[in-house]
Amino acid sequence: MNKKYRTLLDEGWEHGSDTFSDLGLEDAEQLQAKAYLRVAILSQIDALHITQSEAARRVGISQPKMSNLMADSAQRGFSSDKLKEFATKLGLDVKIQVQPSRSELGRVIVSSAARSKRSRAGAARRRGTKVA
Repeated sequence: MNKKYRTLLDEGWEHGSDTFSDLGLEDAEQLQAKAYLRVAILSQIDALHITQSEAARRVGISQPKMSNLMADSAQRGFSSDKLKEFATKLGLDVKIQVQPSRSELGRVIVSSAARSKRSRAGAARRRGTKVA
């Protein structure tokens, strides 16, 4: 995986950083969700120890398109649906949950099981307890 994204993950990027909202972008939640999916895909490619070519073969795109995905240089990028498809083809589960909002307008919330477990473990360490 690209060193930039490994650093983002190591520094806890997935733990609630909302860069797109901070920039005041209109579709910040959707952009954040796509960015999260992209990082999850790159992390999975790294975890599988496969090459760009092998990753491209598994998800059904050309190696140059995979290179663009990994380098974040695709002009138009990939749709959320396409990124979800890539994630599942690489062995990730993608969960979409819809529930009533507490406010008038709903929002898009990005989370992962791994993140939730780490968040609970971090909170437990701060409290001095153990997590099962």
